[in-house]
Amino acid sequence: MYNYYKTIKFNNSFMNYIMEYVNITIVLIILFLFPLQGSCQKILQMEKKGSFKTWRYYPGDLLEFEINGQWFKRQIVDFDLENKYIIFHDGFVKLSDINRLRTQGLEVLGKGVATSLFVFGSSWIFFSLADWLVGGTLTLSNALVPASSFAIAGLLRLILKAKKHRLGKRKRLRLLDLTVYPTYQGA
Repeated sequence: MYNYYKTIKFNNSFMNYIMEYVNITIVLIILFLFPLQGSCQKILQMEKKGSFKTWRYYPGDLLEFEINGQWFKRQIVDFDLENKYIIFHDGFVKLSDINRLRTQGLEVLGKGVATSLFVFGSSWIFFSLADWLVGGTLTLSNALVPASSFAIAGLLRLILKAKKHRLGKRKRLRLLDLTVYPTYQGA
């Protein structure tokens, strides 16, 4: 059998060229990506009184909020810290105008798992009935497995649903500027 690996010969200069190219690429990535962190130093933070838990929203995040009974879902572009505005692609909102916020916890995971459990329970019922039509017997497990699957799916949807936070005395929104400015060490 012919060995293909012996036909490809790498000499030392070729490997040096590749390593130099990789090193230059890594240095360029570091130089160009680290300054991008400076744009994410402004954040919108929702905090609860007496708790260390906070919810943070950065530019580029989706924000679901309620103003005067109407819900909006917008992508954050930037923050105006002086006037306390959240700037979106199609306008801006004053921070004090927001009544409620909706946070997305594990809602997506809950919906996915619950849907899978509903499909599993439905298919269990279908195949149990198909087995019964062919001549099999219906047992208690043919009813308990889909029922428990549906119950767990419903509980997951209840537990992992999106939470609505009313802003007021206990919860508030703040705009923070976490930019670190270089200190001047004069003579």
